[in-house]
Amino acid sequence: SMFQLYPNPTQRKINIVCNEDCSDGTLEIWDIHGRKELSMPVIFSKQQPVELDMSGLEKGVYFVVVKSGRFVWREKILVL
Repeated sequence: SMFQLYPNPTQRKINIVCNEDCSDGTLEIWDIHGRKELSMPVIFSKQQPVELDMSGLEKGVYFVVVKSGRFVWREKILVL
């Protein structure tokens, strides 16, 4: 996969790593009901994780969406 997300599940912070040459993009967090909880620009450096604090979210299932160039990557994450 182009991206890795860890730890999953998480209680607080997640890291997102781009394994290839990624362009800068947008990081979004969506809840299970389709509500956007967060949208922010991100700058990816190969193999350097982008850290995101999830502690402000309620416990539950979320989707992390990364939009970079023409590429869209989605990953389900569990916040404990």
